[in-house]
Amino acid sequence: MKKFLFVLFLLLPVILYSNPLIIEIYFNKSTDSGVSWVDSVGIPVVALEVHDYPPALDVRSSNIFYTIWASSFPWSDTTHSYIYSTNSTDGGNYWWEYGRLVDDSTWSLKISPVLITDIIGTAYAVWEDSRSDSMDVYFAKSTDEGNTWTNPNIKVSDSSVATRKFPSITVDTMSNLYIVWQDNRSGRWDIYFTKSTDGGLNWQHPDFSISDSLEGDHFEPKLKMKNNILYLVWRSSIVDTSHLYFGKSTDYGVTWLKTIISDVDTLERGLPSMDVMDSLIGVTWQDGRSGESHIYFSGSVDGGLNWSDDIMVDDGTGGGKYHPSVGIDEWGALYAAWDDERNGHSQIYFAKSVDAGSTWTSPSMLIGVSGQGEDIMPSLAINSQEICVAWQLEGIIISGVEESAFSSSTFSLNVYPNPASQSVDIYYTLQREEKISIDIYDISGRLLKEISSGLKGRGTHIIYWDRKDSSGRDVKSGIYFLRIKTPNRTINKKLVLL
Repeated sequence: MKKFLFVLFLLLPVILYSNPLIIEIYFNKSTDSGVSWVDSVGIPVVALEVHDYPPALDVRSSNIFYTIWASSFPWSDTTHSYIYSTNSTDGGNYWWEYGRLVDDSTWSLKISPVLITDIIGTAYAVWEDSRSDSMDVYFAKSTDEGNTWTNPNIKVSDSSVATRKFPSITVDTMSNLYIVWQDNRSGRWDIYFTKSTDGGLNWQHPDFSISDSLEGDHFEPKLKMKNNILYLVWRSSIVDTSHLYFGKSTDYGVTWLKTIISDVDTLERGLPSMDVMDSLIGVTWQDGRSGESHIYFSGSVDGGLNWSDDIMVDDGTGGGKYHPSVGIDEWGALYAAWDDERNGHSQIYFAKSVDAGSTWTSPSMLIGVSGQGEDIMPSLAINSQEICVAWQLEGIIISGVEESAFSSSTFSLNVYPNPASQSVDIYYTLQREEKISIDIYDISGRLLKEISSGLKGRGTHIIYWDRKDSSGRDVKSGIYFLRIKTPNRTINKKLVLL
């Protein structure tokens, strides 16, 4: 294997690269309601950075598309990263090279960025940021198509004693802004809400909890505004079960109607996605009730009063399905994209429903494949003319540990949830009895913990990792690698801790 030595000046350390960077962002679209798709387009990114977090896509205009993502340098020890955005003004054929810096360069870890635009073209971004003592939600906006952004960035929450994760933002026709996130200030995880009526300069304080009257912990909120009504979906966890909740506010967030969408008992449910068109609401999520992760759907045709039974979106083939993203066009057709391991490695698949989610196209359609690594974490967005998807190409990381581009035919490794805000379940399958070791490493290649080792039998095994290193310390947010090794083969899996 060739080695390339890059000498970096300004007192930066010398770094040895074992392989070229192949992590990138890709884009694809359909102009005929998902029947056919153009060739995938690669979006240029900074060559010396590790692109830690998948892109979020906004295509409200038929011509101006945005993507946003987080990046870090491999020598920053996962404690410093940047938020970038790029756009296309020709319908996704050409994108600004390398992107524009959204954050104000404060030294901190920044992850989970999301972006939305309003009817006059202003772009708004929020993300998790560690510049305080814990993770907070920060905000920036651009009025010049992403060339410049608010500097300094604006802190959204009024609390400084908690950790905030998974922000989601929406905007109404008057450019009023609304944000939700998960927050542990009360000693458990709840969904918190605030809003701004002056374009994000000031935020309503105190922000307040939407889920405080409900049992359990509450995670991963997604917020939408349609016809001046706010719609919200999130995941809850009570002991060993996980449910999906729906919230609705007709008074701009002052009061909320809350109800359970999916109450089938299963722990393996998460990462909900939602879209709204008039009275039709569609929600997708990844679900492991069968022992293998699949994409499920529940919908409402009456604005959230009643919900359909859970329906599997994918066609049921083997291989895990993860990270769904759902959209609804102006005629009421539903579209879903996800990453799918049916072929032994991850690719982007797609399905469509024209009957409010009762049935979905089968077999599912392959729409995203770079041929270079793992295609993961799609973001689907719809305007009046196009169905658009952006995703992350994950291949070989510039660091002490490389992620395997393909799964082994003799054993496989999966992690759920990923990204993870708390503990992690590690699933591995052996085709025969083998001696194995499972370890966790940071991005520099430093061993953090030996999770399991020894002779293991044929079949699927599940291991729980409590997010602690070998000394019992909590592992901080950042990028990590899980390695499973047998005498003949090694697989490395990238893990994002939030």
